[in-house]
Amino acid sequence: MVKEQHTVNVVTVPAEAVVKINGELATEITVDYGTELSIECSAEHYQTKTVMHTVIADDTVTVNLERDK
Repeated sequence: MVKEQHTVNVVTVPAEAVVKINGELATEITVDYGTELSIECSAEHYQTKTVMHTVIADDTVTVNLERDK
């Protein structure tokens, strides 16, 4: 049985943040339904943030970074 494939896009605030999906530099990935993604976003003068996302449909994930204090 072939699993359904879905595309996930990552949008960051600030827009210039570096995005790693499962450790690879990327802002978009197409994977099987149910795949667990680790999305790490970082930018100069901002705190690095990692979010987990389970893929169940085509989706856009928005990650808002907080400024360093």
